[in-house]
Amino acid sequence: MRRIVLVFALALVVCLCGTALAQPAPVSIPEVIQKLPNLNQAFIYSQDGKGFDYATTVTLMEIKYKDLSFDLDIGYTKQEVITLISTKLITVKDYLDFPILEWIEFEPFVYIGMDRLGITNGNNEFDWGFGCKILAIKF
Repeated sequence: MRRIVLVFALALVVCLCGTALAQPAPVSIPEVIQKLPNLNQAFIYSQDGKGFDYATTVTLMEIKYKDLSFDLDIGYTKQEVITLISTKLITVKDYLDFPILEWIEFEPFVYIGMDRLGITNGNNEFDWGFGCKILAIKF
C-alpha cells in the first residue's frame, strides 16, 4: 500500500513540475494577424480556351533579385487549383493618397492550373494562362 501511495505522490509531483515548466508564451493576437499572408484577388485568362475567370491566391514565397521582386503564389478558381509567378508592377498608394487604395496593386502573372483533380486514368486537365492580381487584402 505504501508503494502505491509513494508512486502516486511521485507521479503527482512530476506532473505538477512538468506543467509549471511548460507554461506557454503569451500570445499577442495582433502579432499573429500581422504574420498572416495577404489574400490576393485576381482575374485570369486561360490560354486553353476556357476564357476569363476569377481567382483567389495566397503568397507562399517572395523572391528578390536586384530591384525586381517575384512572388510564388498558390490559389484556386471555381474549378481548378493554380500556381502562379507574379511581379509587382504598380502599387496605387504610391501615386494617390486615399485609405482604401493601399489594398489595390497590379501584379501581372503567368499561371499553371490543374482541373478535374482525383479523376483516375490520367484524365486530369492542365491549364495555363495569364492574369493580374488586383486586390491584396491584408488582415
